[in-house]
Amino acid sequence: MMLNARSHAESTISGLNLIQLELDQAAPNYISLNTDSLIKKVIPLILQVKIEKAKIHSFELMAHLQSKASKTKNSKEHYLEITQNIAGVNNAILTLSATQPMDSLETALSEIENKIVPLTKQTPYTLLMMRVAEIGLPILLSIFSIFFLLQYSLTEKRSHEIKDLLKQHNAEHLNIDKTE
Repeated sequence: MMLNARSHAESTISGLNLIQLELDQAAPNYISLNTDSLIKKVIPLILQVKIEKAKIHSFELMAHLQSKASKTKNSKEHYLEITQNIAGVNNAILTLSATQPMDSLETALSEIENKIVPLTKQTPYTLLMMRVAEIGLPILLSIFSIFFLLQYSLTEKRSHEIKDLLKQHNAEHLNIDKTE
């Protein structure tokens, strides 16, 4: 995979160097007249680089998922399903070519995009832990707060006593401030 990507990169570099030579040798008015032809030469080279990059990333993701599937205990089936999905995406990416017409390239890319959506699926264990954290933690904290609330005995009589004490305290501070 890497050797193939390297050979494509080298051919892209040589193609871009040829275009650069053509630009260097041309007069400024030549560039304005033949801009469309230069763009038509450069676009396939740029697309080829992006396609090779997608192939490498797809290959790396497939290798990563295969290693996770072999190492995991909890979600082995999940990783095997995801590995099958990425294999389909990888095969679709391998069929892409920069020489394809833009319409067929767009169609192929939209099909690949649709195949990528199932790859974002979380493992059942991760979803369970998210539910525990998002639902269980607030419930647990609410139970603790109710427990502590029930332990604190504040009657109406005691709350009036506290209110009177606070009024006396504030009045004392006001008298002290006025004398100073």
